[in-house]
Amino acid sequence: MSCTTRQDFCIHQGDDLRVIVEVIDQSREPMDIQDAQEIRWWAARNVRGPVLIEKELGQGSLHLGGPSIFFFDLQPEDTESLAAGNHYHEAEIITYQGRVYTVMVGSLRIEPQLIPAP
Repeated sequence: MSCTTRQDFCIHQGDDLRVIVEVIDQSREPMDIQDAQEIRWWAARNVRGPVLIEKELGQGSLHLGGPSIFFFDLQPEDTESLAAGNHYHEAEIITYQGRVYTVMVGSLRIEPQLIPAP
């Protein structure tokens, strides 16, 4: 079973950011996720709000980076139209056995940009 990690981060509207996540178990040891059926990361204004950004394994937007690591890239088009301020995000893994584990939650802070994207 995995342990939910809190990971807060911020990005300026219209910037690029690579988010790297290491999945750990309850003993704080790396957990092998290479055989995960699904890995999903979503962001919304709040936990009950509509999904504003989503990244998923197998759709070219979220990738495995090692036995216990996955990563995704936030790109300018993901954030340039979002309101500045705090947003909620979470990631979950679904195993081939159908078990669902929320492995990361936190705050995604969108900072306003002064210089618009070209």
